Amino acid sequence: MDSHYGSLRDHSLRSMRSVLAEGGGRRGSQSPVTTVGDYGTTAPRIKPSHTAEDDQEEIVMEDFRDDSTMGRSTTIGRRQLEQSDNNWRFWPAIVRLWRKKPRLWLRIGFWVAITQTLLMMILSGASLALNSRLIVRVTSAYDDTVTEDAKMSMEYSFLVLRLYEIIVFMAMIFQLNLFIRASEESNRTELLAAAAFMIIPFCFGAFHVVQQLQVFRRIARTLPDFKLGANYTVALFLAYALFVATCLFILIWAAIGTGVYGGLRWNLYKRVGADTRTRRRIGRRHILQLFTSIGTFFIFGFTLQFYFLALTGLAATLVPPFFLTLGGLMLLGGIFLFVFVARQMMKESSPALVALFGYGCMAEVLFCLYFANGLWVDVATDQSAAFQGSGIVTSLRVSAVITGSTFLVTGGFAVFITFDEMREKVINVGSRSISSSGSSSSISSLISHHSAG
Repeated sequence: MDSHYGSLRDHSLRSMRSVLAEGGGRRGSQSPVTTVGDYGTTAPRIKPSHTAEDDQEEIVMEDFRDDSTMGRSTTIGRRQLEQSDNNWRFWPAIVRLWRKKPRLWLRIGFWVAITQTLLMMILSGASLALNSRLIVRVTSAYDDTVTEDAKMSMEYSFLVLRLYEIIVFMAMIFQLNLFIRASEESNRTELLAAAAFMIIPFCFGAFHVVQQLQVFRRIARTLPDFKLGANYTVALFLAYALFVATCLFILIWAAIGTGVYGGLRWNLYKRVGADTRTRRRIGRRHILQLFTSIGTFFIFGFTLQFYFLALTGLAATLVPPFFLTLGGLMLLGGIFLFVFVARQMMKESSPALVALFGYGCMAEVLFCLYFANGLWVDVATDQSAAFQGSGIVTSLRVSAVITGSTFLVTGGFAVFITFDEMREKVINVGSRSISSSGSSSSISSLISHHSAG
């Protein structure tokens, strides 16, 4: 009997040595964590050689296990990640570099975002200053042959050009904010939104060249003797430089976007693990955070255009005075709703704040639709024809529709995920009570059976 147990012990020791040797030979393809037992307990895997790179790749797993899954989904998710990790070795060298040092891609993306924001802000700011100085020179060169319609059309063309430059200025700051928040919170949806926001400076860069040329043609028709001088060359250089810089950064983000996205995915796995329910909840919160960020940008842009019309006097010819006051209050209320109420709602997850946010979004949706319809129907004066030709009214209609749609989607999604989480909590509490009552009844039956025996 002793010899039998001794042979079993020697066989188990040889098996353990072979497993450790095999694990040391394939250290690069192993996941840095392993699962022990049936409940998803994580422990660090023994590494035969510990280097400085391993310190950077050390994983600190947090326990986000759900009571209903008991860690089994975490175990399955880690096995799937290990299987996909074995396939990463066949990727190109640039992706293998991200696999070894995921933080490197995030650093590269951060500096690219900083450079893009600063360069675009400098170019758009220089174009804004140049056009502001140019309109002053053009206005001072008017004579008696220039009609009032020509003066008004010229002034509003310059105002629209400067308004769009300010909006792109805001878009660059907003895009940088999206990337920073995505890096801090491993929010991949905000990273995708930051990449999608590249379409705004791209479209602006293309339209800016066309608008700048149209302004110069209008100056030549209105004031034939006016000499643009170096302003013509500098303005066109800034317009083309803005468009070329946008195209260049689109190509850069297309090259590094996969690595940055993978780095955020890896950071999220290190923080949360592979539990599907927890990842689904965090994903929903990230999507809601993205919607609130986009809504904040659109409501700021819409408010800027609205007060631009109010300050220039165009809004008085398009909408009644009481509606002008109501519109200002509603837009300020929308800013308060997205900036303060939405942030507090996501922090506290309060049903009362969710209800307030939902009702406020519905009110803003009705206002935006009524405002867009009013602009569509009520533009009938001769004075507004020149403004329509400069694109102000059309841009305001589109902004109203987009802002209202953002309010509708954000409010509906916030209400949906809040009530869905409340439903899951009720189901979990019910399952716990049923399991506790079943265990107590089984214990009482065992006690009664033992006493009867």
